[in-house]
Amino acid sequence: MTPRFFAALAAVTLASLAHASDGLRVATWNITYYGGDRAAEIGTVVYGQWEGKSFAPDVICLQEMTSLGAVNAMVDALNNAPGSPGDWARAPCYSSGSLSTALVYRPAA
Repeated sequence: MTPRFFAALAAVTLASLAHASDGLRVATWNITYYGGDRAAEIGTVVYGQWEGKSFAPDVICLQEMTSLGAVNAMVDALNNAPGSPGDWARAPCYSSGSLSTALVYRPAA
């Protein structure tokens, strides 16, 4: 991880805390070799209901993204998922060899 990635993570976290009335939901997801598909499944995991509860994180740290295109596809999947507020964005990505680490987040309203 680079210092720039951690600085972006800290900035997003602090900005979100300033406006979070019910807390900040942070997740980490090792989505093995994600290439940009499975949008419906991503929507189900993030916004699906189970026993009246939903995961619905505010920040997701992603590992094993295969490309910047895959990160953008993840943001699109999150924004277009049923139940999504449609405001997901991504921070600059860190690449190590063939796999990337990324941070996606919901900007403070």
